[in-house]
Amino acid sequence: MKKTVTFIILLLLVTNLFSQPILMSDSLLTGRSFNLFSLNNVNISNITITGENVLWDLSSTTATLAGTAEFLDMADTPYESEYPEANFAMKFTQTGGATNYSLFSLTSS
Repeated sequence: MKKTVTFIILLLLVTNLFSQPILMSDSLLTGRSFNLFSLNNVNISNITITGENVLWDLSSTTATLAGTAEFLDMADTPYESEYPEANFAMKFTQTGGATNYSLFSLTSS
């Protein structure tokens, strides 16, 4: 009996370890944007330490604006006619000018 209970608990723990968050389509609102930053000098801190109550010393890192990301409706992209099944896009604009798009087909399920 004890082995069975232990096995079931371990099975439940392993299932949770391999799960991933699920984004719902109503959480991705078009018209929103945010800045993207890159961190320099991160290798000075030991970020391989994990667990509770761990503090990473990132005081020597510097954040540099790398660009922006925007949530767009496909009609706001130059690719609407090329990808008719896509209904959502993310536009990444790097500091300095390069622009990339990621296109998605979102469903309610």
